[in-house]
Amino acid sequence: MITSLDEAVSSAARIGYPVMLKASEGGGGKGIRMSDNEEELRSNFVQVQNEVPGSPMFMMQLCQNARHLEVQIIGDEHGQAVALSGRDCSTQRRFQKIFEEGPPTIAKPETFRKMEQAAMRLTQSIGYSGAGTVEYLYQAATDEFYFLELNPRLQVSSLILNFLSGARRRKCFSPDAALHRIPSHGHHFASVSVPRNLRRTKFSRLLGGC
Repeated sequence: MITSLDEAVSSAARIGYPVMLKASEGGGGKGIRMSDNEEELRSNFVQVQNEVPGSPMFMMQLCQNARHLEVQIIGDEHGQAVALSGRDCSTQRRFQKIFEEGPPTIAKPETFRKMEQAAMRLTQSIGYSGAGTVEYLYQAATDEFYFLELNPRLQVSSLILNFLSGARRRKCFSPDAALHRIPSHGHHFASVSVPRNLRRTKFSRLLGGC
């Protein structure tokens, strides 16, 4: 966690540029900046502070040429958790997703299964109940993945999981939901229309499956 500009500068010098600075309470492209050098970092630190006032900030070395993969999870009050497949959300404009593919094909099936299992272990270890999204950075060159965050809500793009799992989200929230019986159904794509002013974002129709 970064608490001051001086700390950000010294940490960046230690871990190496380029770095990503992000407000933990930001989202939708707000409060996130990439810096190639100290001059940019000093300017971006102020911008992030102004975009999400009062938010804690964290910084890490930029993971270059990575893909943004997500696992949809649901946990219940009995300590069970299930992963409802996932999505490749790497195609973005101004940090907003515009095209998604599910399940991801960039990762090997056995690797993505490990990502699902890690997401379920996280969900169970913290006693999380409800729907959520575990997000990762994935490096195809090394077949390694890195945890980004657990987003405690359904993403707007979660409609695609209905096609992937054949499960109705509302039914999954019922106390008697049989989480272990949710099936898998094929491969699907979804696209999002993102206007240039980013004031309104809406889904296009899901583009079918195979």
